[in-house]
Amino acid sequence: MSSLDPADWGAWRTLGHRMLDDMFDHLAGQGEGPVWQTMPAALRAELSAPLPRDPGDAAEAYERFRRLVLPYATGNLHPAFMGWVHGGGTAIGMLAELLAGGLNANLGGRDHAPIEVERQVIAWAAEMLGFPATAAGVLVTGTSMANLIGVLTARTHRLGADVRRSGIGGTRLSAYASTAAHGCIPRAMEIAGIGRDALRLVRCDGAGRIRLDSLADTVARDRRAGLTPFLVVGTAGTVDIGAVDDLAGLARFCREEALWCHVDAAFGAIALLARGCGRCWTGSPKPTRWGSISTSGRRFHTTPAASLPAAPSRCWRPSPAMPPICGANRGGWRAAASGRATLGRTCREASAR
Repeated sequence: MSSLDPADWGAWRTLGHRMLDDMFDHLAGQGEGPVWQTMPAALRAELSAPLPRDPGDAAEAYERFRRLVLPYATGNLHPAFMGWVHGGGTAIGMLAELLAGGLNANLGGRDHAPIEVERQVIAWAAEMLGFPATAAGVLVTGTSMANLIGVLTARTHRLGADVRRSGIGGTRLSAYASTAAHGCIPRAMEIAGIGRDALRLVRCDGAGRIRLDSLADTVARDRRAGLTPFLVVGTAGTVDIGAVDDLAGLARFCREEALWCHVDAAFGAIALLARGCGRCWTGSPKPTRWGSISTSGRRFHTTPAASLPAAPSRCWRPSPAMPPICGANRGGWRAAASGRATLGRTCREASAR
């Protein structure tokens, strides 16, 4: 059997250095070209070629990348890109991907250093966001996956661990989110075996936030109909206008109704790291209950409600056009972060800049 290692390490080293230099040049010169451009039909057709049957040349494949792919990317790297909420990435992130790819580590078990790196990153992220030292978590591929974990965790919390073996049966679970919630929430309900019809989409107010009065009415109506409400999903930064739900109000409601409180903070949690914003904590169902948050950075953290710190009430105004988001004085809730982050109880005033 022939080896998969290169026959000429020197040639691969030369190609690798060229790729790296080219990408640095590409990143450094992003602002000089168009934000985005249409891929010509003739070039697009070249990417619909038949399956290759013979070995190819890496240098030739790279030239195809430079000609067919690099000039026609999403545009999110450009400093003037405002078409969506895609991050632009960083040069250090590109280098980190190179190191990670070189190791090709499997973090599903065994005893090796990359696992310790993962644990350190999760611990640092938790500390950075104000979580206690007891917080734990896992790195996932994105907030859609983190929101799925949030739904599964809420399901297991309501029905017990046996649900993983026996399924939800005829439990008639129901969950709640605003009409502005991300599309991954109903998909998570599907994957969890609950079904998207069990997700109630609640009206928003003029600022794009879930209406707590409508939420209360919907939950009460479902209880009267014999359903089992188990989850409320709040949003910290909708992908359309960046609206942030009244997280403190949601937490109080979930505490009163004994519901799991999850926050999709994929877009908005990064504001917690901005100068002047400080920590934003929301209340919890009660110390024996739990809540969760999915955030950017591909992290999913969990922390006991009782261990969250109390803090003076503060407010955060995401923009001059939006009302402030205010926290309460005491209480806490478990947070789950997915590479987006966890929000909690108090927000320091953030002046719009």
